[in-house]
Amino acid sequence: MGVRVKTLYFSMGSMLSMFVIMRITSHLSGMDIPLPIYILSMMFAGIMSYPFYVLLLESWEKNQRLRKELEQMVAHLQRKADVDDLTGLLSRSAFLERAEAMLKEDQVWLLVIDIDHFKEFNDTHGHQTGDAILQIVGHVIRSVLRPGNLAGRLGGEEFALCLTAHDVMSATNRAELVRAGIQALGVEAPSGGMLRATVSIGLSPYRAGQSLEECLHAADLAMYAAKTAGRNQVRLAA
Repeated sequence: MGVRVKTLYFSMGSMLSMFVIMRITSHLSGMDIPLPIYILSMMFAGIMSYPFYVLLLESWEKNQRLRKELEQMVAHLQRKADVDDLTGLLSRSAFLERAEAMLKEDQVWLLVIDIDHFKEFNDTHGHQTGDAILQIVGHVIRSVLRPGNLAGRLGGEEFALCLTAHDVMSATNRAELVRAGIQALGVEAPSGGMLRATVSIGLSPYRAGQSLEECLHAADLAMYAAKTAGRNQVRLAA
């Protein structure tokens, strides 16, 4: 319903209100008000109130549009803050905040993933190639996530996953899917040929009484153990 139609209804309401007021006035004063006075008064009420209702309704609808645009802008900015643009995964802050809440779930596992020799990719083939590798890693991680799982980019070439309802075998299998999926995909080098990235993954269960930082640290140590052992593998925290 447009502003003009709404205004017409409101003006008709003003005219009806004027009619009621005049009827009450005539009964209280004991005087009959002539019909032309009724008509003129009602017309006057409608004509005088029409511009007011137009302005009122236009202002209300404008405020509604502005409020909707503001809500959309806030949602967009929130998403920009929560999601890493390059990989489509959660940002570090968003991942840590949501993972903290997931520690109350059963059988929680944290994975820390680091791309092997990533600096060499950037130094040798340029940052565009490095960005392409980051995007591949993000794509593979998203493809293996199950409902209720979390994945985020902690920064640079380091990523993290938070898995729930996984025993040690299923969590390890999930980590192996990530590792093998990344190794299987290639990136075309600027000079020609295909480049393949590998990742080292550390895996740690959440233990009662641990903080999120402690569990992530354990997974991080396991990831470094995987690098020390030759990279491109999954290591379980001690």
